Amino acid sequence: MKRSASLWIAVLTLTAVVLGAINFFSPARTAQAEMLNVQNNFSMMTSGTPGGDEALIVIDKSRGRMVVYHLNGTALDILAVRAF
Repeated sequence: MKRSASLWIAVLTLTAVVLGAINFFSPARTAQAEMLNVQNNFSMMTSGTPGGDEALIVIDKSRGRMVVYHLNGTALDILAVRAF
């Protein structure tokens, strides 16, 4: 029983070390956002990633939800809807 527990501890330790190394050596990616419009009932902002993707984020304060849109060619796709 002790041998099995030691094996699992070794596997978990190795996994933690590998994930830590991946996190440490991966390039830092920061997102940039810019506020477009702020009103009493809603706020709109754009956000971009280093990969060049753009998103429009609309926060509806009266309904308590946030919607994230993505422009795909000429179509506007909804990426996420979240209530808060």
